Amino acid sequence: MRAVVLAGGTGGSMEALTGPRPKTWLRVLGKRLVEYSLEGLVKAGVRNIIVVADGDYSDLASELTSKYRELVDLRIVEQKAPGIEGALLSARRHVGEGEPIVLAYGDIVAPPGFYSSSIAAYNASSSEALMALTPVASGLQTYGVVMVEDRRVTSIHEKPKERVESTYAYGGLMVVPPTFFEMVRDEGSMALAMRALIQKVDVDAYIWSGPWYDVDEPWDLLRAAVGLLDTMGETRISSSAKVPESVTLDGPVIVEEGAVLDHGAVIKGPAYVGRKAFVGMNAFIRPYTDLEDSAIVGSHTEVKRSVLQPRAYVASFCYITDTVIGEEASVSPYVLTLNVVPVVKAPPRFEDLVLGASKRVKLGSIIGSRSKVPPRAALQPGTVVGYGEILS
Repeated sequence: MRAVVLAGGTGGSMEALTGPRPKTWLRVLGKRLVEYSLEGLVKAGVRNIIVVADGDYSDLASELTSKYRELVDLRIVEQKAPGIEGALLSARRHVGEGEPIVLAYGDIVAPPGFYSSSIAAYNASSSEALMALTPVASGLQTYGVVMVEDRRVTSIHEKPKERVESTYAYGGLMVVPPTFFEMVRDEGSMALAMRALIQKVDVDAYIWSGPWYDVDEPWDLLRAAVGLLDTMGETRISSSAKVPESVTLDGPVIVEEGAVLDHGAVIKGPAYVGRKAFVGMNAFIRPYTDLEDSAIVGSHTEVKRSVLQPRAYVASFCYITDTVIGEEASVSPYVLTLNVVPVVKAPPRFEDLVLGASKRVKLGSIIGSRSKVPPRAALQPGTVVGYGEILS
């Protein structure tokens, strides 16, 4: 069985973090988003994978082929035209004929079981196609909503504006016949091709009820990190990490190779400290924090339930909470991210970040990659600092 992974597209709302690069390059717990799809497919037994990427994808191609070349026949294909349709048509001439194709979105964060159980359900079925679905509690209008009858998909509605009598969202994984790519070409859009497929062949519905995160908005990156950290059950410290006796680790905490924790730092898990990350003297890393490779947290700074992308820098004496900080962003000393928002102003998909009986929603800021925040700034809840923006 072969697979096509769609790994292109910045996603308009994600551009503060991505700039010109695909959003699937963003990282959660030490992995690029696209790697969650790749690892799931490899563990499910798929050995021939095409990754479709756009932009300057040469670095990504080198990184992924080096990492996975002993596990899978991996090919990186340039996306020639925009949108999902452009990605599928770019992959079309590489998929061949005969065998079914696993079509996976590279911005889905889910455990390997999502992929293996979906593919196993297809193999056990007599249908020509299968669609993985997941039940969602809120924000349904932001997904592709799927109607199901007797375990068969009957229709799909892309981000419906009107109420739809279903609670199933499209999970970003399908098994399709190779002719599906011709349907995309003929119909001119992914949505119309999916509808044509449903009309022409039986499409089984596989319901996945485990962890699953569609990273379509900047806040989804935080949701994915919180969800993954919540399942982390061990403390693991690399032998090459520097962790003095004066550091307090209250697990579960993962500290990767080359990371440095300075004297008096406190890290309360679940938390992740990536390769060559630095946590300054007397800094306080609170639960559900993800520090990616070479991220820096200055002395006496407190970080809570936040994601710092690679080489993000937060200076001393800051308070950062419920916030995503992009790659190579710079936050000056004494910066605060305010975070208490009325529920009525909360974005969709935040049901798992509503806290306690007060029903308060905690939203900090999105601080874009390569941006700069000046000293003593107090960022209001929901603030977005654009890619490369320098606040005055």
